Amino acid sequence: MTALEFLAALLTVASLARWWYRRTHLKLPLPPGPPRLPIIGNVFDVPVERASEAYLEMGQKLCSDTICLDAMGTYIVVLNSLSAATDLLEKRSTVYSDRPWMTMLSELVGLGWSLPLLPYGDAWKMGRRMFHQEMSTGPAVARNRRVEQQETRILLSRLLNEPQEFLHHIRHMAGAIIIQTAYGIEVQSKDDPYVHIAEKAIEGPSAASTPGKYLVDALPILKYVPSWFPGGQFKREAAEFRNWADALLNVPFDALSRRIAQGENPDCAATSLLETFGKTSSGTDIKHHIKTTLATMYIAGADTVVSTLATFFLAMVLYPEVQEAARKELDAALGDNRLPSLSDQAAMPYISAIVKESLRWKPVVPLNFPHRLTEDDTYRGYHIPRGSFVVANNWAILHDENIYSNPSTFNPSRFMKGNELDADIQDPAVAAFGFGRRICPGRAMAQDLLWITIASVLATFTISKEVDSEGNEIMPETASLPGFLRHPKPFRCTIKVRSTVHAAMVEESARE
Repeated sequence: MTALEFLAALLTVASLARWWYRRTHLKLPLPPGPPRLPIIGNVFDVPVERASEAYLEMGQKLCSDTICLDAMGTYIVVLNSLSAATDLLEKRSTVYSDRPWMTMLSELVGLGWSLPLLPYGDAWKMGRRMFHQEMSTGPAVARNRRVEQQETRILLSRLLNEPQEFLHHIRHMAGAIIIQTAYGIEVQSKDDPYVHIAEKAIEGPSAASTPGKYLVDALPILKYVPSWFPGGQFKREAAEFRNWADALLNVPFDALSRRIAQGENPDCAATSLLETFGKTSSGTDIKHHIKTTLATMYIAGADTVVSTLATFFLAMVLYPEVQEAARKELDAALGDNRLPSLSDQAAMPYISAIVKESLRWKPVVPLNFPHRLTEDDTYRGYHIPRGSFVVANNWAILHDENIYSNPSTFNPSRFMKGNELDADIQDPAVAAFGFGRRICPGRAMAQDLLWITIASVLATFTISKEVDSEGNEIMPETASLPGFLRHPKPFRCTIKVRSTVHAAMVEESARE
């Protein structure tokens, strides 16, 4: 029997098994979905690009906010509304908190150790406890805020000297903050090896996280295809991604271990975790848990902040009236003799509204990473089979016209009521950071960083369209790059310091 004949036989057996299961077990229908082909089901209906928009359109045609596709026996259930996501991922989190084992990402790329991918169990619970200690407790919050404010001031200095490189500066700042808070490593101002490792490592999750992109996730047997074989490109990609993932897991931790062996004790998450958990547990397992928690901090946090800040800069180019409103608030609170600090948040609700709108307008993760259902469930008269991949459509939730009028417009005022934040308007954080027990444990730190960066930049700089040699304004492209993590396409803009007084403040703060 040839390999092709064996594969065809395997698909036939899988199709018959699925048909028999549904015939004997499923008395209720699956949620609505496109017509299914024999054996392969909806494989060709699973969108690879702009999946969030495609799933929303699919649901609208089917008149359902909950839809289901069959990808060769793997059911993909997409939740296009906040009510459906809340009903299942929040209220029924006991059975909706597992993760699917994605052969490409978890096994071939080798990121199965990361907290977002870990199955719901003891290892995941240990990682969450570690994250809580280093992201939510008093001493850790104070440390993280200190580093965030320090690196934000350095960002301002870089914008002053090289404004055209703003996207690079944002990425460097995010990497520097995570690496310093996690490992106590102060990165180089340029070409830092740790930042480079982390940036390369994040390319794997971004490329391989979209459900349906790699056939090997539906047919794990394909992982045995040699990389040189026709169609083996995914194996070559996985090998490249894995090298960087392994480096992220080991290189910075090994550097810290050498410093500790020499008697140093940097104030960072790594030494805190070793102090707390190393004394109560022993062996290589706890060391592995600490290493994976630290590496996850970058994977789960840095790129999302970079994308949101890039979206902020794009919005400021397109909506100058937002800058004007923000500066009025900033100048009233700060005068012209100091830069903002995180303690100013209560006095600057409009800056907080800009943060919210930056999270909502172009969500970093348009389609949430899939949850795996651990037992059969019934919802609204539909049967959802055990093992289904259940995905919240964040983009659809955050562009719901019933909640956010004119959702394609960047409008922070939608979150304001007079001079205060409107508590009745749905906070985009309900979707932007995930759902249920899988909600991002670093969301408070991320929102702090977004706030202090946005406030600091608007307090000191004016952002506008680039002008060509003839004096014509250049409209930046508003489309996003493809991928699980959505980034605006690179664009150029003009960034100018507001005055000589502001320039002096920036230079002084960078020296502190």
